Amino acid sequence: NIYIQHNFLLHMKQNMFRETFMGCDKLTGFVDPDLFGTKSGRWNNSSATDMMKDIFKGASRMDTTCPSGYTEFDTGFRQEWWNNGTGAKVISCTLGGTPNYPVYQITLNRNGGTSGTTKIYEKYNTGWAKTNTSSTTWTSTLSGLAPTRSGYLFFGYHIDAGLGGLEITPQNWSFNDVWSNEIMPKVSINGSLNNVAPDIDTTQTWSAWWIKKCENTLANGTCTTSVETTAEGKIRFKYNRVCNSGYVLSDDMQSCEAEATIVTFPLNKHNGSGGSNGPLYESVGNGWALSNNGPFTSSLNISVPSRSGYRFVGYCPESGNVVNDSYVFDQNGLVGNCFVNNSGDVIAVSDYATGGTLHAFWAHECETVTNGSCNLRIDGGAMQQSDRGNTISGSQSVT
Repeated sequence: NIYIQHNFLLHMKQNMFRETFMGCDKLTGFVDPDLFGTKSGRWNNSSATDMMKDIFKGASRMDTTCPSGYTEFDTGFRQEWWNNGTGAKVISCTLGGTPNYPVYQITLNRNGGTSGTTKIYEKYNTGWAKTNTSSTTWTSTLSGLAPTRSGYLFFGYHIDAGLGGLEITPQNWSFNDVWSNEIMPKVSINGSLNNVAPDIDTTQTWSAWWIKKCENTLANGTCTTSVETTAEGKIRFKYNRVCNSGYVLSDDMQSCEAEATIVTFPLNKHNGSGGSNGPLYESVGNGWALSNNGPFTSSLNISVPSRSGYRFVGYCPESGNVVNDSYVFDQNGLVGNCFVNNSGDVIAVSDYATGGTLHAFWAHECETVTNGSCNLRIDGGAMQQSDRGNTISGSQSVT
């Protein structure tokens, strides 16, 4: 049963007691609380290491018990120096008064910010303070810790984890008007300690996270930056981008683009039936669709109509050569400027600023030709009629 006193340790020489209790399976005793008053770290990181590390070499554990009349308390130190770093609690005993718990410094890395404070202190199992003096009053929370930074919103202090702080910008946040995932900071966005218990048993660094403001950065629109704390103490942020009238957000949410003009082209089948009823919609510069909501594409295909005794040539703008609700072709039969070819492919470039009705062009099937044959070929929206053996006179027309 061992009572390790402060004076004993201060005057003890390492070699004098080296391996004194080597191989002991279990030791009981207690440690004088004064031993911990001047130590700022774990025992294996303090000057006590060289004096103590070999005394209990080989002991599997050390249970500490307090004698009658003493109060047991957790010192905040761990038994790393005699049990290969298992981290069991070191219990000490005090006879009246307040236990002398260790104090740890928390460094606040402002990460480009100013104001606020650069360090706070935790007295283990007791509370928090901005200073560490004999007259310090330890409290359960602290406020006024938030730094400031021009062009940014403070997003709390977080355990550093090797990041050296964090910055979130509009460019790396491609969602619009959506709250980020909720995270739990050590210091909240209002600069108050975020319900952190004083049970940290080592010095630490906490680093500031920042949200870069998007205000006045969105051309042809507005952007606002928001941060908030949830009921559970977690924090989150969002960017809300709104484009001016006539503009829409780009796919990457980083800019406002001119809203595309939608132009309408009704389809007149001219005695044909079936196929797409239209209208055909053009988003100027973006393509074609059968719906004014898109999706618009440069490779649209539509279902074409049919008509007994005729072949569909294409949908083309009216050119004035309408006879009896059909289009009349000369011997060459060339048709230009068709928007839709005979297969239903939209072949027009989407650069028409105004719309208008597109008419079905029909070519009459070839009539019987004496002593010869007649072939009707329709190619790419243009109709061409040619003969084989006999010639259709220039005065003849095909309706």
